Amino acid sequence: MLTGTYEINSQYEDENITPRDRFSLNWDISQYLPLNEANSLILEVGAMGYSQWQVEKDSGSDVNKNFIPKDQGHAAGGQIGLVCAPWKAFVQFHGLQEFGAEARFEGQYFTWTIGKGF
Repeated sequence: MLTGTYEINSQYEDENITPRDRFSLNWDISQYLPLNEANSLILEVGAMGYSQWQVEKDSGSDVNKNFIPKDQGHAAGGQIGLVCAPWKAFVQFHGLQEFGAEARFEGQYFTWTIGKGF
């Protein structure tokens, strides 16, 4: 999977700052492995990540004019999941490590997702 998104921002409510638009590129590659002969229990393992770039510098009278770079950040990590077809259910874990951050925070990203169809 490869997808791009474009984020359009508006002015902060209590300050005269408008964070500018960002472009994100998300990627994911997975392998699905049947765990039984009926293919009703499937393991998913894969790698995933993203890159995000600010397109223009922030604007507004409250922006620090001495420090107005465009921010960016990148992340890479893995995912593992389990699908149970008879129950129409799945559970999935994502873990990402951010790197190469400029003018923004950098850290780790972890999520659990649980789903059930009806």
